[in-house]
Amino acid sequence: MQISLRDLVSDPAKYVLLAGTQDIYITQEGKKLAKLTGIKSDKAEIARSLFGILPQDIDITSIKDDYLR
Repeated sequence: MQISLRDLVSDPAKYVLLAGTQDIYITQEGKKLAKLTGIKSDKAEIARSLFGILPQDIDITSIKDDYLR
């Protein structure tokens, strides 16, 4: 669903509730500004969205070890 920023400001509760069931794209002057999404996201979809963002040579183990120090 796509809504204008003006629509969001006029009835935020409506769109926050709708975001629980579908993504809401917020636009201003026809350009997408933000995406409102519910907290129950599909973990597989989130992981797929990271492909191409993370470096190919990333070493998850070393990152985890650094984090746990």
